[in-house]
Amino acid sequence: MLLYRSGSTLLLKKCLISPSQKFVQPFEAASMRQKVTTQVPYEKLDIYTQKAVNQPGKGKIYDKKPFKFFCEKGKTYLWCTCGYSHSQPFCDGHHKNPHFRIKMKPLIFLCPESKEYWFCNCKQTKQRPFCDGTHRLPEIQAAVKS
Repeated sequence: MLLYRSGSTLLLKKCLISPSQKFVQPFEAASMRQKVTTQVPYEKLDIYTQKAVNQPGKGKIYDKKPFKFFCEKGKTYLWCTCGYSHSQPFCDGHHKNPHFRIKMKPLIFLCPESKEYWFCNCKQTKQRPFCDGTHRLPEIQAAVKS
């Protein structure tokens, strides 16, 4: 899922990320009759971001290497903190599945400038959502099979 700014609100869209592509495509299903966008009040963004950054605990280790992704200035991205998303490093809503009992929420990243960023995939970083090299620790390397 990604957030897009539209005026004073943010629009939340489901997206698919193809490993061969360096950009995100909005997910449009012909069989879905419902609208896939939801509006998030822009003034609540800072409160939500602070809560996500300061969440206790770490997510499930997804991978032992970071993910390089080109982000565009002004766009907002939802970084997965739980580690269960199938569209890593971004959130796809798996934290809402009641079977997983996940209490973590995705982190909102508002891109300040267009460039490539290294997003953490081990979910153990202290610099959420960016990689800080924590994946090099022996316990992280041992936790993920090649």
